[in-house]
Amino acid sequence: MPKTTCQAQNRAGQPCRRPASTGGWCAAHDPTKTEERAALGRTAGQASGALRSLEAEKRAIARLGVDTLPDLSTVQKVQAYLVSIAARVEAGALTPRQASALTAVVRLSKDMLALETDIKLLEELEQAKKGKR
Repeated sequence: MPKTTCQAQNRAGQPCRRPASTGGWCAAHDPTKTEERAALGRTAGQASGALRSLEAEKRAIARLGVDTLPDLSTVQKVQAYLVSIAARVEAGALTPRQASALTAVVRLSKDMLALETDIKLLEELEQAKKGKR
């Protein structure tokens, strides 16, 4: 049985070369899947925006010249660093103002970690949706 191609035309006005499903349309042109495609587009747009935001935050931290931050990739590591900041304030090695600045950087790092997690979850969701088709 020969495979049929989609009955739609592409943006250039040429016939679409993708394989057609039982309705004669490919997934990109099937009129019954318009809302599903729109939802996927919105999800991709949100992920793209989140990724741009994450990259901007990383660049902002790099401009601060803070290269000696400890690994803040887990909640436990962030908590340990915050405890060390408090200990240094109590010992007089840091002023409360310096500690506040470091805490702001830690907060930004935490936000970036959360954003990175959201992006990974969105990517996994998109992969799961692709797997159901």
